[in-house]
Amino acid sequence: MVICMRTAGLIGAAVVTMAGMHAARAQSAGCSAAVQQLEQGGFNGSVGAGLSKRSAPIAFRAGDTLTFNITINNFGPGSGSWVLAGSNPPQSINTGGSFTVTYTVTVNGETLTETLTGQASEPPSFAGGTSTVSATCTSNTAERSTTDSQRLAAVQAQGSRVVGQTSGAAITGTVNGAIADGLGGGNSGAPASGSAPPFSLGAGSEQISRLGAIASPRNVGSSQGDWRPWATVRGSGWELDDRNPNADSIKGNQINATFGAGRLLMPGVLVGVVGGYENFKYEFDSLNGRLQGNGWTAGAYAGWAFAQNLRFDVMGAWTGLSYDASAGTAAGSFIANRWLISSGVTGTYQINAFILEPSSRVYALWERQDAWTDSLGASQAERGFSIGRVSTGAKVGYPWQAVGTTVVPYVGLYGDYRFSSDEALSVSQPFVGLSDGWSARVTTGAVMAFTGGRLSLEGELGGIGAGDRLWSLSVRGSIPFY
Repeated sequence: MVICMRTAGLIGAAVVTMAGMHAARAQSAGCSAAVQQLEQGGFNGSVGAGLSKRSAPIAFRAGDTLTFNITINNFGPGSGSWVLAGSNPPQSINTGGSFTVTYTVTVNGETLTETLTGQASEPPSFAGGTSTVSATCTSNTAERSTTDSQRLAAVQAQGSRVVGQTSGAAITGTVNGAIADGLGGGNSGAPASGSAPPFSLGAGSEQISRLGAIASPRNVGSSQGDWRPWATVRGSGWELDDRNPNADSIKGNQINATFGAGRLLMPGVLVGVVGGYENFKYEFDSLNGRLQGNGWTAGAYAGWAFAQNLRFDVMGAWTGLSYDASAGTAAGSFIANRWLISSGVTGTYQINAFILEPSSRVYALWERQDAWTDSLGASQAERGFSIGRVSTGAKVGYPWQAVGTTVVPYVGLYGDYRFSSDEALSVSQPFVGLSDGWSARVTTGAVMAFTGGRLSLEGELGGIGAGDRLWSLSVRGSIPFY
């Protein structure tokens, strides 16, 4: 957001938090966290005559081997029953005595529950039951270490793609909003009847711009030859849609702080510089893994209002990243660098009292990660990937004016097409993140402009129809200094 004849004062930020990871395991290295729940008594229980007890459901990982020790006490003619629901094939015992059942999970995310029932009988007969459950891993210590290193590679490969997707959308969206502000909503400066409105909604996921032109008698558009600063903070988060059978669990949050300055070289032609900081932390339940880290960005951009209601923009930026990753007993750190480019065309039109802003945009990024060695001594190879998004859609807003203040609520709808390539994605590991292909994205927010500054809030929900939910919240404001 370019602030003309003033310095932008950042007054808002999205605050995100997330829970910590599971504590490190001692005896169960290589087993999933679900197996630990069994070792801690998650399926142990007892039941009286005529009563049933059902354990809480637990989701396991492929390869987990479970050993159930069941004792069904039988006093009199009655008996008890034990059932493992969700297993394939179903496991059940319907008589008295002591039994051992071993079951190996074959599908990631398979959810199991245990039901223990005591058979009712006539007094003084009594039929009850008890169950105890232990859990083992099929591999030896060396094999478990290798497995954790392989899972760590999957955390690196899939987690960094999530970080890239989130940062690509955040940085390009913010810069496009700054270009819209600097060019004055696409107006080239040539006087004409029926010209573009004196403010713009911004494109993609950006706040409405140039509302100060309405709320203040001073001009908030860029002046030729002056550098005008802008800044924004955006919080984003991922949440798995449990209805998607082709993806696995990911939860986490990310902050992208982006800032810069723009300068009008001539009416309708803008150049600028951009910088940014990102901080992220994600968890991958199926991999018992975590990825966190941060990065710094530097780049440049340009915009051209080539028609009364249309503008073109382009941006390029470089990011240096530092990652910390873990999966089970394997952990380590690595560094990477990323190139990001974006471009698009945006229109700004006034239709009666409404402001309509259609746009078509594309961004693409390429990331290269250095080779490194994890805590178990396994070598993790150098790798690279690329991802991008093509989007098209529109926003519409309606200004409400009061004495000295303008409030503009708005909504937007976009269709996104995602594409990617990767050198290291393994088909043996569950996929996480948004897959390639089409999805929908909705955005809504409002801007309040007044003589003392501006405050804007925007929320966005992406990945609709693709299985995962990618949300973001941007809060920003400015206080003018004359």
